[in-house]
Amino acid sequence: MARTPKEKRIDKGNAAEKLFYDPLIQEVFDKMEKSYNNAWVSSGLDDIQKRETLFLSIRALSDFKLELESMIMGGKIAQKE
Repeated sequence: MARTPKEKRIDKGNAAEKLFYDPLIQEVFDKMEKSYNNAWVSSGLDDIQKRETLFLSIRALSDFKLELESMIMGGKIAQKE
C-alpha cells in the first residue's frame, strides 16, 4: 500500500531528526561553524571578498540546519494531526 502524504511527512521528519542529532553530524556542524567564524574574524581589513565568502558559507550552514529543523517540526506536526 502506498504511503499517505502524512506518513511521508512523518518519515521525512524522523529521518531529518536522526540525521540532525547524529553526534558525528553535530561535530561536523560545530567544526565548520568555528572554522568559518575564526577565518572571518582573522581576515585582513582589505580582504572583503574572503569575508563575503565566509559570511555566505556561515549563512548556508545555518540555512541547512534550519531546513532540517523545519522537516523535523513538519514530521512532529503531522504526527499530531
